[in-house]
Amino acid sequence: MCIRDRKYSAEEYEEFLKDLDPTWCKEETDVLWGLCELYDLRFIVIADRFANYPEYKRSIEELKDRYFSIAKKLLEQRGENTHLFVKKPFNFEYEVKRKSNLEKLLLQTADHHAGEKQFLEQVKVLEQKIKKEEKEMKNLKK
Repeated sequence: MCIRDRKYSAEEYEEFLKDLDPTWCKEETDVLWGLCELYDLRFIVIADRFANYPEYKRSIEELKDRYFSIAKKLLEQRGENTHLFVKKPFNFEYEVKRKSNLEKLLLQTADHHAGEKQFLEQVKVLEQKIKKEEKEMKNLKK
């Protein structure tokens, strides 16, 4: 989902975008914006191509954050407040945590999965015993 008329003017950059994140310069933002347009927001590819600029070191999450914060600001300035980028902005901290959790999950061993499965089976047995005892207690009270 891209924004219409993705380009931003020098005036828009100076007035609205320059101060969004002072760690980014206009040239770096222009490179990112061009790559986003060229590769249609495929951020894995964009990050790979961005690495061809050794003067700029950014993570995928930083690239996404910069793109989506600029897109949101431009859409707001252009009066397109119903666009998804404005209504549901990119959450940098959530994305970093999500990827970290995914990496932890993928690094778990087969033994860990087997242990977890065994644990869940034990929980299921215990729950069945509790239900059986509760049923027996109800029958005794009658």
